[in-house]
Amino acid sequence: LVEEGGSLSDAALAFEAAAQKDPTNSEVWTWLGNTQAQNEKEEPAIKALEKAVSIDGHNLNALMNLAVSYTNEGYDYQSYLTLERWMAVKYPEIAARSIPTD
Repeated sequence: LVEEGGSLSDAALAFEAAAQKDPTNSEVWTWLGNTQAQNEKEEPAIKALEKAVSIDGHNLNALMNLAVSYTNEGYDYQSYLTLERWMAVKYPEIAARSIPTD
């Protein structure tokens, strides 16, 4: 929609409708969250991206954009945890080695 000259608000409405139609589609929630973030609506973006991650914990795009939205809202600790999770999904071999042993 946006690429065809539509507004971010129109795109967000379209993704909201798609999310209602298929609420278990992580990609739809990711697109909704990304669109909300681009429209500087961070709280709705966070909710949509959290939903995307709850559906698919390996959704790297949603995890990274969620970390960015958390940072934009000043949720530094949540951002840090989300980036750690992104790294664990993206690079499991590195994440496994970084776990401290007692």
